[in-house]
Amino acid sequence: MTRYRILLLVSALAFAASAVNAEVVLLKCEYWHKRLGQLADRTYAIDFDAKTCNGQPCRITDTELKWTEEGGRMELTISRATGDGTQLMMSDETALYKNCSFTKPKA
Repeated sequence: MTRYRILLLVSALAFAASAVNAEVVLLKCEYWHKRLGQLADRTYAIDFDAKTCNGQPCRITDTELKWTEEGGRMELTISRATGDGTQLMMSDETALYKNCSFTKPKA
């Protein structure tokens, strides 16, 4: 096998390994509306490799997840330490998230 083929094989295996190790998890939270009380739980897909939350660009730090939805009208912030968070619509807090926890998606 030539060095060129070995290099291609190693590159292909490295790419395949990184695709397999891509970490996408689900974040399930209790959803508490400001006026309506507790509603159905919400689940969000968090992709740590692509840095997206629910398909939107997301700031992922050791302490929190923060992203916007609905064209930037809604901002979500969830603490990774406490599992609690907030939802802001037009700078007005409209909902709280409680007891958020990560789970692996079913294959």
